Amino acid sequence: MSVLTKPRRAISLGAIPIDGDTMFDPKWLVLGVFVAAFALLANYDTQLGIAAGTLLGIAAVIYFWARLRLWMADHEPGDTRRAMVERFRKLTDNRRRARDKELSGE
Repeated sequence: MSVLTKPRRAISLGAIPIDGDTMFDPKWLVLGVFVAAFALLANYDTQLGIAAGTLLGIAAVIYFWARLRLWMADHEPGDTRRAMVERFRKLTDNRRRARDKELSGE
């Protein structure tokens, strides 16, 4: 686990812990309600079902685009690379100073 991420706090529902990775996560409940509503609308009226499906599809695309965009903003590859290069330079300088001390006899 990264130092920058906070550990998830588990929620207890009786004897079943809910930590976000189980089937009791609220996102699955919302997704199930959307699918059930879409199925009911498609069964009631085909054109209304197609319209609802299109709206749900557009909402899903916008959601995944935003989620990917926010994830990419948090995980800038340049920041990681810069930190690694800086750390490498510090290690190299420390080793060079230690070698120079050893050779000079200090």
